[in-house]
Amino acid sequence: MSATLLQRDPAGELAADPSQAEAVQRAAAQLRTGRGEGIAEALRARVAAGDLDALVLSALALGLEGRAEEAAAAMVEVAERRPDALHPLCDLAPLVTEPNTLARLEHVYRAVAARTPDEPRLWHAFSLYYTQAFRHDEAVAAARRSVALDGGTAITTNQLGISLTASGALEEGLEVFADSARRWPDSFAAFSNIACTQAALGRFEPALEAYRRAISLSPGAAQLRLNHAICLLKAGRMTQGWTEYEWRLHLPGHTELPRETLLPSLSKETRLDGRTVLVTHEEGLGDTLQFLRFIAPLAAHGARVVVAVPAALLSLAARVEGVAEAVDADRVTLRYDWHCPFMSLPRALAATSGRDGAPVPYLRPAPEAVARWSEHLPSPGTLRVGLVWAGASRAHLHWAVAVDRRRSVSLAQLSALGGLRGVSLVSLQLGPPADQLFDPPEGMRIHDAMHEARSMDDTAALIAGLDLVISVDTSVAHLAGGMGKPVFLLDRFDNCWRWGHGSETTALYPQMRIFRQERPDAWEAPIGRLVEAVREMAESRTGPTRRTKRRR
Repeated sequence: MSATLLQRDPAGELAADPSQAEAVQRAAAQLRTGRGEGIAEALRARVAAGDLDALVLSALALGLEGRAEEAAAAMVEVAERRPDALHPLCDLAPLVTEPNTLARLEHVYRAVAARTPDEPRLWHAFSLYYTQAFRHDEAVAAARRSVALDGGTAITTNQLGISLTASGALEEGLEVFADSARRWPDSFAAFSNIACTQAALGRFEPALEAYRRAISLSPGAAQLRLNHAICLLKAGRMTQGWTEYEWRLHLPGHTELPRETLLPSLSKETRLDGRTVLVTHEEGLGDTLQFLRFIAPLAAHGARVVVAVPAALLSLAARVEGVAEAVDADRVTLRYDWHCPFMSLPRALAATSGRDGAPVPYLRPAPEAVARWSEHLPSPGTLRVGLVWAGASRAHLHWAVAVDRRRSVSLAQLSALGGLRGVSLVSLQLGPPADQLFDPPEGMRIHDAMHEARSMDDTAALIAGLDLVISVDTSVAHLAGGMGKPVFLLDRFDNCWRWGHGSETTALYPQMRIFRQERPDAWEAPIGRLVEAVREMAESRTGPTRRTKRRR
């Protein structure tokens, strides 16, 4: 089954015909921004002339505008004229840049279904839509209907497995992927999905074996190689994992700096005296906070190290040992000899004595800020506990939103902490989830001064006065961990590679204790263990505690 129009890059295909290419190019570019207004009208002449590509773009634009019946008629025509391609509806949901607005597209899908209810490609598109909208049970049902109608092609079988694993049915999804690999042994996607699922289940040897098979079938697939690297890291094979992790640089968004000046791997004897190394931020704040530990070992080779970080990290990063200068990542103008993304530092230093980075603590708030923020804390005498219950998702990236939904909890799920005597709770939460403080669980009192925080340095100064930080997998966990503070981490089942598997501890942050889900989306057990651990910690300071009666 061939790709949809937008996946085939129509502008490139039509470049030989300037009369078509310009209009199609503009329409495709606009659609990729999630806007459809004016496209159907601009392409009307091309559609009337029988241009099928123009009809696809027009149909997608009509769908984005909510003109369901017009969009459905065009979609059905395209599907009939291109029986070997994916249904054009497969392109519609991915055009929506804000996941919360996906619901407005459903009537377009329903309008198409009313016209062609037995079209298997349509139900495949439905499953993709429901998966993107996090309506997992419906995604599975739509995928099963698609497979039932077409007998199970490689594409529809694969989507059934994806929808099952997204719903938390990892074992059942794994069975579907295994069946797919038996039926289509040359499909690298089947083996890649087996590998991803086995890794999520903590079965690293079968996962790595499946990755080896997938890579043999498609050795140049950058995302596949990156996933393989993540599995190696999670399995503890760090040297091999960091080498393979460089494949991410073949994907968009990681670095635009020239590959010829990328910092090479160093030996113990390598000297960089008189050379400037620019170390660049590339992903989340937590990643940069974690990898700042490698700056001092890099500087020990004689380099003048300049770090380019988001504005929120500037003052904190400037105090890290080995940093000669911290500059805003959005305003880098200096000359350098070598550059290195933060997450390439372990690869560059793997053969040196600095391969593990500087010891904790390597992050330090300004003493004057610590004194100032101490005024916002509860009075001494109780166990002062900071709380972060949700991450900050990148709403324009579906995968990031999906991860955030799995890693975050609600304040209500932590309500038992409000019943512990001798414990004072302090919010470290920012963003929309902080609105939950306006209606806290009954009996839970939380001190909140985060509305006055202007940078991660302010947050660090506040953390300095705490006894414990409780966090989901977000940047505050790295900040507190890098400061050497005790951290209780709530970790999702299919967790990030950096937290390993099975253990309550991590070499990254010696003062951290990890409370892991035992199955997907099941927070009750790890939160229960965490609450008891906080109780024990409070009792060790103040004597036996009891649950207090909850009062408004």
